[in-house]
Amino acid sequence: RNVSLADVFEARTIIEPAAVRNVAQGRGRAAAARELRVLIAEQAAVIHDPDAFGKVNARFHERLVSLAGNQTLTILVEMLNEVVTRAVTAVSQVEDDGDSVATRRRGIRSQERLVTLIADGDAEGAEAHWRTHMAVVGRVMLGQQAKTVVDLLDHF
Repeated sequence: RNVSLADVFEARTIIEPAAVRNVAQGRGRAAAARELRVLIAEQAAVIHDPDAFGKVNARFHERLVSLAGNQTLTILVEMLNEVVTRAVTAVSQVEDDGDSVATRRRGIRSQERLVTLIADGDAEGAEAHWRTHMAVVGRVMLGQQAKTVVDLLDHF
C-alpha cells in the first residue's frame, strides 16, 4: 500500500511504550531485565556490522514487546520489525565518518537506561523514556534516505 516509513514508526511508538509499562510493573521484571541485557550485549558485540546489528536490534524490540505477554502484539511487532530492520540496515550503510556507529552506541545506552528503569519497577519512567527513545529513533531513520517502505527495497 506504499505505507510511509513514518507510519510504521508511529505504530511502533504507540505499541512499545505501553508494552514497556507492562513489563516494568510485572512480577517478572528482574528476569526480563536480565534477558534484555543479554540482547544489549549482543548488539554491542556487532556494533560495527550494520546487518548483524539490525537483526539483533529487531530481536531486542520484539522481545521487549513479547515480555509484556500479549501474543497478538508480539506478532504485530514482528511484522513491523521486518520493515524496521531493513530501514536500520539501509541507514547504517550510508557512508559517513562513524556517525552510524555513534548513533547505534547512543541507542544501546538508551536501551541500558530502559532496562534499569524496568528492573527498578519504574513503569511510568520506563514508558516515558521509551516513548522519547522511539520518537528520536524515528526522526533519525526518517532523516535518512528511505522515506517509504517501497524505498527500502531499493537498498537490497
